[in-house]
Amino acid sequence: MPSYLHTFAYAHKKSPTMRSAATLFLILSSAALFGCSSTPQPADTPVKPQKIAPNTSTTKNPNDQIEALLEAEFTLQREGPSKAFQPFYQLVKKTRDEHLAERLMQISAATQINMNIEKSTNLLISIDPFRGC
Repeated sequence: MPSYLHTFAYAHKKSPTMRSAATLFLILSSAALFGCSSTPQPADTPVKPQKIAPNTSTTKNPNDQIEALLEAEFTLQREGPSKAFQPFYQLVKKTRDEHLAERLMQISAATQINMNIEKSTNLLISIDPFRGC
């Protein structure tokens, strides 16, 4: 048996203070680990406003949205992100969907065109201004 294991295994025989010190260390480290995992949120974080209901014109015919989304996705797969940016941008502008806006951000980053990245970022911020707070 290695010497360090021997020391810990037979600590109660050598010194009662060493055993109590090890026990105290274990208790304090457990309290620190479990106590820090449940920290409350600070009170000064801004409250996220309620989402605005989608326009009634976009909810009248969801098939049009699905069709436009499928066309944009097919354009992305067949012709690449540069050609797919505009259909996605128009769709996000129309629906104001946060998830589609995130997808538009990914597409604009793939194009590596600064104007596309700026337009998609501005659109995402206009949809959800408290994103990342």
